[in-house]
Amino acid sequence: MENSQRNIQDPGQLATQRNGSQESVTEVLMAIDSRDNSVMGCAFFDDSSEILHVSEDIPRSDLELLDHFAIFAQPTSVLVSSRAPRQVLENPYLMDRVSARTRDRNIRSIKAFSLATHVLCSPQTLQSLQVFPAEPHSHCQSWGMKRAAQPEMESISLYSLLQSLTQTLQGRAKLRTILRNPFSNIRIIESRQQAISLLLDHQNTGILQEMVKVLRKIRNAKIYVDLLRKGVDRSSGGETFAGSVWANIRNFVIHALKLRDQINALTNDPTDFLHNAVSKIQQRSLTSIGEMMNRIIDFKQAEYDVRPAIMVGVDPELDRLRRDYDGLSSFLEKIAQSIIHQVPEWAAKHVKSCIFLPQVGFLIAMERNDDTELSSFQATIDKHDIWEQFFIADGAVHYKNNRMRHLDEQFGDIYCDIADREVEILHHLATRILHYDETLLEASDTCGDVNVVLALALAADKYRWKAPRMTIRNVIQIENGRHPLQELTVPSFIPNDCNLYGEQESGHDAAPGKCHIITGPNQSGKSVYLKQVALIVYLAHIGSFVPADTAIIGVTDQILTRITTIESSNEHESAFAIDLKQLLHAITHMTPRSLLIIDEFGKGTNPDDGTGLLVSLLEQLRSMGEGTPRCLLATHLYEIFDATGLVSARGLQLSRMDVIRNNQFEETAHSIVYLFKLCRGYSADSLGGYCAALNGVPCQVVDRARLLVQLLIHNEDISISCTRLSANEEEKLQLAEEVARRFVEEVFDESTNCPGSKVQHARSSLQKIFATTINRLR
Repeated sequence: MENSQRNIQDPGQLATQRNGSQESVTEVLMAIDSRDNSVMGCAFFDDSSEILHVSEDIPRSDLELLDHFAIFAQPTSVLVSSRAPRQVLENPYLMDRVSARTRDRNIRSIKAFSLATHVLCSPQTLQSLQVFPAEPHSHCQSWGMKRAAQPEMESISLYSLLQSLTQTLQGRAKLRTILRNPFSNIRIIESRQQAISLLLDHQNTGILQEMVKVLRKIRNAKIYVDLLRKGVDRSSGGETFAGSVWANIRNFVIHALKLRDQINALTNDPTDFLHNAVSKIQQRSLTSIGEMMNRIIDFKQAEYDVRPAIMVGVDPELDRLRRDYDGLSSFLEKIAQSIIHQVPEWAAKHVKSCIFLPQVGFLIAMERNDDTELSSFQATIDKHDIWEQFFIADGAVHYKNNRMRHLDEQFGDIYCDIADREVEILHHLATRILHYDETLLEASDTCGDVNVVLALALAADKYRWKAPRMTIRNVIQIENGRHPLQELTVPSFIPNDCNLYGEQESGHDAAPGKCHIITGPNQSGKSVYLKQVALIVYLAHIGSFVPADTAIIGVTDQILTRITTIESSNEHESAFAIDLKQLLHAITHMTPRSLLIIDEFGKGTNPDDGTGLLVSLLEQLRSMGEGTPRCLLATHLYEIFDATGLVSARGLQLSRMDVIRNNQFEETAHSIVYLFKLCRGYSADSLGGYCAALNGVPCQVVDRARLLVQLLIHNEDISISCTRLSANEEEKLQLAEEVARRFVEEVFDESTNCPGSKVQHARSSLQKIFATTINRLR
């Protein structure tokens, strides 16, 4: 089957994992097929886990499903059948991508996946909520630039916040995976919450700290299993035995078993999550691997060598070769004495020693002087004994004669024979260990899972997060919620509540409503509040505790946002067109269990058009009844409350971010105090002039703007104000008018026939007029 393959690079997709100097990039290959314009199937392969994920064929599907698959898998490469409909091939997510090479994949296992068990979030949503760091600065992409020399430009994000609390490479990879695809399965979420609660139990504080220490010593076993499969026993940059595959696999086995023992030692019965983790770290198999390696490799001796040392008694042939090699020193001394007695007396005094060099063999070392030159030396000693000069080093000439050649034939290259035999033994050991490769990989993945839950527990303890209560009811109730990132950047953070639920969830008519409209001045905290609620819901669905005193979170299937306008030179569209596309995506995909976040929609076009679009959107949401998604909307278009009935509309909440005004000052730095507190009602003042002055806009510009705003409020024509002259301009105009009048009133004598006198008279008249004008200007 012919395929069209496209390579996709996206900041939320490239899973860069760091562990010291080691770094790897996760590659995800996704395949899409569509038949008869109605049935669609998807499969994707995750290079980091070596798992092939396969979905069921979904009938009556459309292009929206393709978007869901792409959001869920976050692929770096996409394979599309050439028989697919044109709409699939021309999908914006797949367009404008360069082709990428394919390669053989070592598929470890095949698993089915379903979009229904995860919360879907688009890359734009993840970027708007700062779940992942922003795209690396273009300066970091310079060719030939070493990573150590690259500037640190990574912005704060939810991933960087939690990643700093992980200890393992696989833990960071797992963290990125669950942040990319939060769960909507309550059982999985509650299992993680119970594990976090158990780890935070004061009786387990000591064990928690020990687990952190052990995890710091656990490497990613997949790296070393892959090296064993390739027949490589040393990772890149490993110059000592400590960096070898054998040392790292043994280290992993030891600390994985320690981690298993520490989980078992936790007070109270282990949760489902931790119980599964213990079962996946198979003690018997890992112990067998460790014992197998300890029987063959002498790890104490190997600490002093570059290559692994094989234990004595493992192989009789290797032991014999080692005994012969260890006895070479005394044997070569005897050979040297024998040669001294065989050569003439004048030559014997130049014999230094007899040596053995790997791959060269046995040699005679003689002092270098004129008597030992090869041309006369061989003829003088023995015409039939061929002395061959090999090299000169350290003031000695090294020869090989018939006696040395005989020793080469008798003993062979004993050093290389030892190395070859050790390679055979290690290859056999590697083959036996690879029988347990699935055990090692499963244990390594489990260490990553445990590391993620441990990081969430450390974050909950460090940042005072509390356990939310998950429910199938379609509600969001948050008491004293905080923004998990914003609160780290300010001296103090003001918490706020959130209540989103309808009459069906509350059981009475006084429900606050599922749609919440937030108003307030600029810089009062509206956008922070929207993101705060979205992030609390997001954290709850990865099984984490949340930054709030209490929270009840209904299961959510999607988090849809229109917050940030993400412009690009590749997208030939205006900022407002991009906003419309984001909102269209949200409206098209939203369900009653979705969370819809809209910030400042309509600001990119004519205010009247923006107001009309926003009111139409709100009316559509109201008309959906119980099918309305939970919605948070912030706006400065206060005209929507005039003669639209939204103020008293049922199912809509109106709130504002509160401020305190000091009427003694006229919108100066001392006239407004932001409280960042949400209260009931709506505000129709943006305090734009105050914000402009606060950010350094000149006072005359701000004052002029306030004047024009007052004229607009009173429905006056601002064109009159814009054409009105200032006092200085009026004075100059009056002076110019006087000059013109005096010139017109001036009488010139036409009776004279002398042209020169006429010119002289006009010039003197103008000089008088201009002199008077200049004096007035002074």
